[in-house]
Amino acid sequence: MAAYDAHRKSIEQEMKMAVKGKGLNRSMGDLKADLESLEEPKAPHVRRFRSNDATTAKLADLLSVNPEGMLVFRDEITGLLSSWNKPGNEGDRAFYLESWNGTQPYRQDRIGRGEIWISNHCLSLFGGIQPELLARYLIGLSSSLDNDGRMQRFQVLVYPEQVAWAWRDRYPIQGIRECVRDLFHHLSVLVPEEVGAAPATEFTKLPSFYFDDVAQQIFIDWSTDLNTVRIPRETMPLMRQHLAKFERLFCSTALIFHLTQVNPGPAISAETAMRAAAWCEYLEAHARRIYGLLELQQVSAANALARRLAKGKLQDGFTVRDVHRKGWNGLTQISVIEQAIGVLEENDYLAGVDHQNHSGGPQTVRYFINPKVRDGSS
Repeated sequence: MAAYDAHRKSIEQEMKMAVKGKGLNRSMGDLKADLESLEEPKAPHVRRFRSNDATTAKLADLLSVNPEGMLVFRDEITGLLSSWNKPGNEGDRAFYLESWNGTQPYRQDRIGRGEIWISNHCLSLFGGIQPELLARYLIGLSSSLDNDGRMQRFQVLVYPEQVAWAWRDRYPIQGIRECVRDLFHHLSVLVPEEVGAAPATEFTKLPSFYFDDVAQQIFIDWSTDLNTVRIPRETMPLMRQHLAKFERLFCSTALIFHLTQVNPGPAISAETAMRAAAWCEYLEAHARRIYGLLELQQVSAANALARRLAKGKLQDGFTVRDVHRKGWNGLTQISVIEQAIGVLEENDYLAGVDHQNHSGGPQTVRYFINPKVRDGSS
């Protein structure tokens, strides 16, 4: 930068002298050309792979100089998800949602910060969450108009079984940690074209690999089954939307498996495609268990409300607002209460009747309790 500044100031001084007629044997045009040919050095930056806590404005700064993308790692992801629902944070949620494809540019313009250009808006988000909190979050999505597909973008969802505790006293397996470290280093410095990828063109923004003939047929058969059998017969809306993004998951996992090989080459093999299909099957099972929390939460809330109805805690003709005012454990959210009432209506515990307020206010629904609930025969 010092050399650049010195060179620029020297040319500017010559231009001033030329205006006064005291310049060297160089025309003003030559001096202007020299000035325009100078390229200001770019400040060096650290290659970043992840961030634990950053605003979207700072993430935009980091991504502008890290076109390979970044990972946002949150040990407890609940805080991040809940922050997206706060008024005024709608832009944060959109920033994360638009980063899912990982290949699109992104331009952020602010009065104070100026223009920030991201050539590849690519973010991965990883973290953990408690099942109970996730169930409440899913109920909020399923019962509102706020389902924008953010949960369905978490494609690598796992809900592992609790492992039985047992005392273990053993040395770590030697070399495993080093192998994992070397693998990540290999991927971080990988030049796709050097391992067989087709270079980027005006139509393909990034270097690309392809399935060989057998792997392509495996993908076609798998995709046909997904779109003609599994998605159409799926009854849970959130799960159906989740499966709709599985084609991307298949290709992404196949590419990852391909790049971890020593000499991957340009074509993804049939063996790698089969591994990707197996992983999709594995992750689908976990996704079903996770979205099943929604039904469990609905039944649990319905049981909690039914117990209070049997004890006479609510009078005939109650409203959703009446239940909400009670502040009962597990029935503190309007969306949860509405889901619980819906379950009880389906099972003839309640009957909803439209009611017009005498004061001319908006129409409400009042719920009347099946007498069998009170006498214990239901």
